[in-house]
Amino acid sequence: MDGLRSLSRLGLSRNRHRVGKPDRIARHPATTCRHCEPCLTDAMVTGEERRQVFDPPQPHLEVTEHRAVTYGCHHCRGATTAAFPEMVTAHVQYGPRLRATAIYLNVQHVISEDRVCEDMADLFATASPCPASVVAWIGKAAEVQAPVLAHIAVSVVAAKVHHLDETDFRIGGKTRWLHSASTAVYTHYRVGEKRGDVPRTMADGVIIHDHFMAYYALRGAQHALCNAHHPRELQALIKAAHSGNALVGAGRPALQHPPRMRFLHLVRGNSKRLRVTLVMAPPDTRTGEVGGREHADAPNHLR
Repeated sequence: MDGLRSLSRLGLSRNRHRVGKPDRIARHPATTCRHCEPCLTDAMVTGEERRQVFDPPQPHLEVTEHRAVTYGCHHCRGATTAAFPEMVTAHVQYGPRLRATAIYLNVQHVISEDRVCEDMADLFATASPCPASVVAWIGKAAEVQAPVLAHIAVSVVAAKVHHLDETDFRIGGKTRWLHSASTAVYTHYRVGEKRGDVPRTMADGVIIHDHFMAYYALRGAQHALCNAHHPRELQALIKAAHSGNALVGAGRPALQHPPRMRFLHLVRGNSKRLRVTLVMAPPDTRTGEVGGREHADAPNHLR
Protein backbone atom coordinates (compact mmCIF):
# COMPACT_ATOMS: atom_id res chain seq x y z
CA MET A 1 0.00 0.00 0.00
CA ASP A 2 2.84 2.40 0.80
CA GLY A 3 4.34 1.67 -2.62
CA LEU A 4 1.01 2.45 -4.31
CA ARG A 5 0.79 5.71 -2.41
CA SER A 6 4.31 6.60 -3.57
CA LEU A 7 3.35 5.91 -7.17
CA SER A 8 0.25 8.02 -6.75
CA ARG A 9 2.34 10.91 -5.37
CA LEU A 10 4.57 10.66 -8.42
CA GLY A 11 1.54 10.91 -10.68
CA LEU A 12 2.05 7.48 -12.27
CA SER A 13 -1.25 5.95 -11.18
CA ARG A 14 -3.23 9.11 -11.93
CA ASN A 15 -1.78 10.08 -15.31
CA ARG A 16 -0.96 6.73 -16.93
CA HIS A 17 -3.97 5.22 -18.71
CA ARG A 18 -4.32 1.92 -20.53
CA VAL A 19 -4.04 2.12 -24.31
CA GLY A 20 -6.54 0.55 -26.68
CA LYS A 21 -3.93 -1.07 -28.94
CA PRO A 22 -0.87 -2.33 -27.04
CA ASP A 23 2.31 -3.11 -28.97
CA ARG A 24 2.45 -6.65 -27.64
CA ILE A 25 0.04 -8.97 -25.83
CA ALA A 26 1.36 -11.60 -23.40
CA ARG A 27 -1.39 -14.12 -22.63
CA HIS A 28 -1.13 -16.08 -19.39
CA PRO A 29 -3.40 -19.18 -19.40
CA ALA A 30 -4.16 -21.35 -16.40
CA THR A 31 -3.83 -25.13 -16.66
CA THR A 32 -5.78 -26.40 -13.65
CA CYS A 33 -8.78 -25.24 -11.65
CA ARG A 34 -7.72 -23.73 -8.35
CA HIS A 35 -10.85 -25.10 -6.65
CA CYS A 36 -11.06 -28.76 -7.70
CA GLU A 37 -7.84 -29.11 -9.79
CA PRO A 38 -9.09 -30.65 -13.07
CA CYS A 39 -7.52 -29.54 -16.37
CA LEU A 40 -8.79 -26.34 -18.03
CA THR A 41 -9.32 -25.86 -21.80
CA ASP A 42 -9.86 -22.87 -24.10
CA ALA A 43 -13.54 -23.76 -24.31
CA MET A 44 -13.89 -22.93 -20.59
CA VAL A 45 -12.59 -19.33 -20.92
CA THR A 46 -15.16 -16.79 -19.65
CA GLY A 47 -13.12 -13.61 -19.68
CA GLU A 48 -9.77 -11.92 -19.13
CA GLU A 49 -8.25 -9.50 -16.65
CA ARG A 50 -5.90 -6.95 -18.24
CA ARG A 51 -2.87 -5.18 -16.83
CA GLN A 52 -0.49 -3.08 -18.96
CA VAL A 53 3.23 -2.50 -18.40
CA PHE A 54 4.89 0.52 -20.01
CA ASP A 55 8.55 -0.16 -20.74
CA PRO A 56 10.96 0.80 -23.54
CA PRO A 57 12.17 -1.94 -25.88
CA GLN A 58 15.59 -3.48 -25.39
CA PRO A 59 17.92 -0.76 -26.75
CA HIS A 60 19.98 -1.73 -29.76
CA LEU A 61 21.28 -0.07 -32.90
CA GLU A 62 19.35 -0.70 -36.09
CA VAL A 63 21.70 -0.83 -39.09
CA THR A 64 20.32 0.50 -42.38
CA GLU A 65 22.39 -0.18 -45.48
CA HIS A 66 21.83 2.38 -48.21
CA ARG A 67 22.42 1.10 -51.75
CA ALA A 68 22.66 3.55 -54.60
CA VAL A 69 21.68 1.70 -57.75
CA THR A 70 23.91 2.04 -60.84
CA TYR A 71 22.38 1.87 -64.33
CA GLY A 72 23.98 1.24 -67.72
CA CYS A 73 22.20 3.20 -70.44
CA HIS A 74 21.30 1.08 -73.53
CA HIS A 75 21.42 4.17 -75.74
CA CYS A 76 24.75 5.83 -74.91
CA ARG A 77 26.21 3.06 -72.75
CA GLY A 78 26.91 5.64 -70.03
CA ALA A 79 26.69 4.69 -66.32
CA THR A 80 24.38 6.55 -63.94
CA THR A 81 24.43 6.01 -60.15
CA ALA A 82 21.55 7.22 -58.00
CA ALA A 83 22.30 9.77 -55.27
CA PHE A 84 22.49 8.82 -51.60
CA PRO A 85 20.34 10.72 -49.09
CA GLU A 86 21.94 14.03 -48.14
CA MET A 87 22.64 12.88 -44.58
CA VAL A 88 24.48 9.72 -45.72
CA THR A 89 28.02 10.94 -46.39
CA ALA A 90 30.34 8.14 -45.19
CA HIS A 91 30.72 4.41 -45.68
CA VAL A 92 29.92 3.86 -41.99
CA GLN A 93 28.36 6.51 -39.74
CA TYR A 94 25.93 7.14 -36.89
CA GLY A 95 22.36 8.13 -37.75
CA PRO A 96 20.34 11.22 -36.81
CA ARG A 97 18.50 9.65 -33.85
CA LEU A 98 21.70 8.54 -32.13
CA ARG A 99 23.28 11.95 -32.76
CA ALA A 100 20.19 13.66 -31.35
CA THR A 101 20.39 11.48 -28.23
CA ALA A 102 24.03 12.43 -27.66
CA ILE A 103 23.25 16.14 -28.16
CA TYR A 104 20.30 15.91 -25.75
CA LEU A 105 22.39 14.31 -23.00
CA ASN A 106 25.17 16.87 -23.38
CA VAL A 107 23.14 20.05 -23.81
CA GLN A 108 19.95 19.44 -21.88
CA HIS A 109 21.40 17.38 -19.01
CA VAL A 110 24.89 18.98 -18.97
CA ILE A 111 26.74 15.67 -19.23
CA SER A 112 30.33 15.96 -20.47
CA GLU A 113 31.25 14.64 -23.91
CA ASP A 114 33.37 11.82 -22.44
CA ARG A 115 30.52 10.60 -20.25
CA VAL A 116 28.01 10.93 -23.09
CA CYS A 117 30.14 8.55 -25.14
CA GLU A 118 30.31 6.11 -22.24
CA ASP A 119 26.54 6.29 -21.79
CA MET A 120 25.90 5.69 -25.47
CA ALA A 121 28.14 2.61 -25.44
CA ASP A 122 26.38 1.27 -22.33
CA LEU A 123 22.86 1.96 -23.57
CA PHE A 124 23.22 0.63 -27.09
CA ALA A 125 25.93 -2.03 -26.60
CA THR A 126 28.12 -0.54 -29.30
CA ALA A 127 31.58 0.92 -29.63
CA SER A 128 31.88 4.25 -27.84
CA PRO A 129 31.58 7.29 -30.13
CA CYS A 130 34.44 9.77 -30.16
CA PRO A 131 34.00 12.86 -27.92
CA ALA A 132 35.18 15.01 -30.83
CA SER A 133 32.26 13.64 -32.86
CA VAL A 134 29.83 14.76 -30.16
CA VAL A 135 31.33 18.26 -30.29
CA ALA A 136 30.95 18.31 -34.09
CA TRP A 137 27.33 17.11 -33.89
CA ILE A 138 26.50 19.86 -31.40
CA GLY A 139 28.13 22.47 -33.64
CA LYS A 140 26.07 21.39 -36.64
CA ALA A 141 22.90 21.31 -34.55
CA ALA A 142 23.65 24.84 -33.32
CA GLU A 143 23.93 26.05 -36.92
CA VAL A 144 20.56 24.52 -37.76
CA GLN A 145 18.96 26.04 -34.67
CA ALA A 146 20.45 29.52 -35.16
CA PRO A 147 17.20 31.01 -36.58
CA VAL A 148 15.27 29.58 -33.62
CA LEU A 149 17.76 31.13 -31.17
CA ALA A 150 17.46 34.49 -32.90
CA HIS A 151 13.66 34.33 -32.72
CA ILE A 152 13.78 33.51 -29.00
CA ALA A 153 16.16 36.42 -28.33
CA VAL A 154 13.93 38.90 -30.17
CA SER A 155 10.80 37.57 -28.44
CA VAL A 156 12.36 37.88 -24.97
CA VAL A 157 13.46 41.46 -25.63
CA ALA A 158 10.03 42.41 -26.98
CA ALA A 159 8.18 41.02 -23.95
CA LYS A 160 6.78 43.41 -21.36
CA VAL A 161 8.05 41.32 -18.44
CA HIS A 162 11.53 39.73 -18.40
CA HIS A 163 13.19 37.60 -15.74
CA LEU A 164 16.99 37.83 -15.57
CA ASP A 165 19.31 35.51 -13.67
CA GLU A 166 22.87 34.21 -13.76
CA THR A 167 24.81 31.26 -12.38
CA ASP A 168 28.44 30.25 -12.46
CA PHE A 169 29.87 27.08 -13.95
CA ARG A 170 33.21 25.99 -15.32
CA ILE A 171 34.34 25.46 -18.90
CA GLY A 172 37.83 24.12 -19.51
CA GLY A 173 38.73 24.71 -15.87
CA LYS A 174 37.74 28.40 -15.99
CA THR A 175 34.77 30.02 -14.31
CA ARG A 176 32.13 31.30 -16.73
CA TRP A 177 28.66 32.72 -16.20
CA LEU A 178 25.45 31.43 -17.73
CA HIS A 179 23.07 34.38 -18.14
CA SER A 180 19.39 33.70 -18.70
CA ALA A 181 16.63 36.01 -19.88
CA SER A 182 13.19 34.46 -19.82
CA THR A 183 9.48 35.09 -20.19
CA ALA A 184 6.50 32.86 -19.53
CA VAL A 185 7.11 31.22 -22.93
CA TYR A 186 10.78 31.62 -23.89
CA THR A 187 14.18 31.29 -22.20
CA HIS A 188 17.37 32.65 -23.78
CA TYR A 189 20.77 31.46 -22.51
CA ARG A 190 24.10 33.19 -23.06
CA VAL A 191 27.59 32.42 -21.72
CA GLY A 192 29.73 35.32 -20.47
CA GLU A 193 33.14 35.66 -18.87
CA LYS A 194 31.91 38.01 -16.12
CA ARG A 195 28.96 37.90 -13.79
CA GLY A 196 28.21 41.56 -14.47
CA ASP A 197 27.89 40.95 -18.21
CA VAL A 198 24.10 41.25 -17.97
CA PRO A 199 22.01 41.92 -21.11
CA ARG A 200 21.71 45.60 -21.98
CA THR A 201 18.85 45.29 -24.47
CA MET A 202 15.98 45.36 -21.96
CA ALA A 203 15.05 49.02 -22.46
CA ASP A 204 11.44 48.96 -21.33
CA GLY A 205 8.89 46.86 -19.52
CA VAL A 206 9.49 45.18 -16.18
CA ILE A 207 12.73 43.39 -15.24
CA ILE A 208 12.50 40.80 -12.49
CA HIS A 209 15.84 39.88 -10.90
CA ASP A 210 17.67 39.20 -7.66
CA HIS A 211 19.65 41.70 -5.57
CA PHE A 212 22.76 41.66 -7.80
CA MET A 213 23.97 45.25 -8.24
CA ALA A 214 24.58 45.01 -12.00
CA TYR A 215 20.86 44.70 -12.69
CA TYR A 216 20.16 48.08 -11.10
CA ALA A 217 22.39 49.68 -13.73
CA LEU A 218 19.82 48.83 -16.43
CA ARG A 219 18.00 52.08 -17.10
CA GLY A 220 14.67 52.68 -18.80
CA ALA A 221 12.84 49.71 -17.27
CA GLN A 222 10.95 49.10 -14.06
CA HIS A 223 12.66 46.78 -11.57
CA ALA A 224 10.98 44.03 -9.57
CA LEU A 225 12.64 41.67 -7.09
CA CYS A 226 12.28 37.92 -7.54
CA ASN A 227 10.35 36.34 -4.65
CA ALA A 228 12.52 33.23 -4.77
CA HIS A 229 15.48 35.30 -3.59
CA HIS A 230 13.73 37.02 -0.69
CA PRO A 231 14.20 34.12 1.77
CA ARG A 232 17.92 34.05 0.92
CA GLU A 233 18.28 37.74 1.68
CA LEU A 234 16.33 37.32 4.91
CA GLN A 235 18.65 34.49 5.91
CA ALA A 236 21.67 36.64 5.04
CA LEU A 237 20.34 39.43 7.27
CA ILE A 238 19.72 36.94 10.08
CA LYS A 239 23.23 35.56 9.73
CA ALA A 240 24.71 39.08 9.73
CA ALA A 241 22.75 39.98 12.87
CA HIS A 242 23.88 36.86 14.74
CA SER A 243 27.51 37.20 13.66
CA GLY A 244 27.93 40.82 14.65
CA ASN A 245 27.23 42.37 11.24
CA ALA A 246 29.66 40.20 9.28
CA LEU A 247 31.67 41.80 6.50
CA VAL A 248 30.87 41.08 2.87
CA GLY A 249 32.63 42.17 -0.28
CA ALA A 250 35.41 44.71 0.06
CA GLY A 251 35.09 45.31 3.81
CA ARG A 252 31.47 46.40 3.54
CA PRO A 253 29.14 45.42 6.41
CA ALA A 254 26.37 43.06 5.32
CA LEU A 255 23.63 45.40 6.50
CA GLN A 256 25.16 48.26 4.47
CA HIS A 257 25.20 46.27 1.22
CA PRO A 258 23.17 48.57 -1.14
CA PRO A 259 20.76 45.96 -2.62
CA ARG A 260 20.33 44.41 0.80
CA MET A 261 19.62 47.84 2.27
CA ARG A 262 16.88 48.35 -0.32
CA PHE A 263 15.36 45.02 0.59
CA LEU A 264 15.65 45.72 4.31
CA HIS A 265 13.91 49.06 3.76
CA LEU A 266 11.01 47.24 2.07
CA VAL A 267 10.53 44.63 4.79
CA ARG A 268 10.90 47.10 7.64
CA GLY A 269 7.90 49.06 6.40
CA ASN A 270 5.78 45.98 5.76
CA SER A 271 4.73 44.48 9.08
CA LYS A 272 5.93 43.45 12.50
CA ARG A 273 5.54 39.83 11.42
CA LEU A 274 8.48 40.16 9.06
CA ARG A 275 10.69 41.64 11.77
CA VAL A 276 9.76 38.82 14.13
CA THR A 277 10.57 36.30 11.40
CA LEU A 278 14.00 37.84 11.03
CA VAL A 279 14.74 37.37 14.71
CA MET A 280 13.02 34.04 15.38
CA ALA A 281 14.07 32.09 12.27
CA PRO A 282 15.48 28.68 13.34
CA PRO A 283 19.05 27.64 12.54
CA ASP A 284 19.86 25.50 9.51
CA THR A 285 19.34 21.89 10.62
CA ARG A 286 22.06 20.69 8.22
CA THR A 287 24.81 22.99 9.44
CA GLY A 288 23.60 24.20 12.83
CA GLU A 289 24.19 27.76 11.66
CA VAL A 290 21.72 30.59 11.34
CA GLY A 291 21.31 31.62 7.73
CA GLY A 292 21.70 29.91 4.39
CA ARG A 293 24.59 27.74 3.34
CA GLU A 294 27.46 29.19 1.41
CA HIS A 295 27.67 28.38 -2.29
CA ALA A 296 30.09 25.57 -3.11
CA ASP A 297 32.57 25.80 -5.95
CA ALA A 298 30.88 25.32 -9.30
CA PRO A 299 31.38 21.86 -10.81
CA ASN A 300 33.15 21.56 -14.12
CA HIS A 301 30.34 20.09 -16.27
CA LEU A 302 31.85 21.01 -19.64
CA ARG A 303 35.39 19.69 -19.74
